[in-house]
Amino acid sequence: MKNIIKTKKGFTLVELVIVIVIVGILSVISVPIYRGYVDKAMMTEGQVLLGAIAKAELAYHIEHGYFAETEDSDQEKLSAIDIDARGNKYFKSFYMQSGYSHTDYNGENVDYVNIYVYGHNNSKSWTLAATQESDGYLYGWGDNDEIVDISDMDF
Repeated sequence: MKNIIKTKKGFTLVELVIVIVIVGILSVISVPIYRGYVDKAMMTEGQVLLGAIAKAELAYHIEHGYFAETEDSDQEKLSAIDIDARGNKYFKSFYMQSGYSHTDYNGENVDYVNIYVYGHNNSKSWTLAATQESDGYLYGWGDNDEIVDISDMDF
């Protein structure tokens, strides 16, 4: 009789379980990190849109003496400042609402406009807002407990 050595091909159950456990651990670690990057990308897109609108509004105010305004994202009115958010991934709509003149701490009258941009990502929705004043001062905030630090933004 011949001695035939059979070689087993395939994986044992223990090897498969070890691989599944390793993949599970990597998933548990990487999914929250990925979601954090998505949230950060979304906030950055919103900040960039706010910054672009604020710059355009300030230029419009310098040229016309008042801020452009719309309350319903009417593209015809928005074309006055040449901003279009339809190409954005997260923030596709915004509106601006002009305020009244007020006296600043130096006793000078300044006009202001409130700018709101709206975004969504799956089940999350975001609102970022900024107030642009005619003297160049800009401050902003975010919704969903995310504060937008306008001072760190490059305009």
